[in-house]
Amino acid sequence: MPLVLSEKEMEPRVERSPFSNSDEGDTWMGRWCETCVHDELGTGDEVFCPLVTMALSRRTPQQWVDRERGGLSGRYTCTAYDPADPEVDAREG
Repeated sequence: MPLVLSEKEMEPRVERSPFSNSDEGDTWMGRWCETCVHDELGTGDEVFCPLVTMALSRRTPQQWVDRERGGLSGRYTCTAYDPADPEVDAREG
């Protein structure tokens, strides 16, 4: 399911990469993006999340809100997150 954002929603929160290296990005996106209906790369539907595209362009999306809990997979909460499988929800744990 594609995520449709307004022009204002596509403005980055910060004009810098959300992660300091690719390992951090892979860890966080593995938990959040790969379990979300808005980024179904590899499912045959080829739905790309515009927030991932923004992050890969070294801009932090405003929908990625800082969390108090540490750890790479818990660095941000994505306010646009919608789990593809109710049994696998990145917001839990």
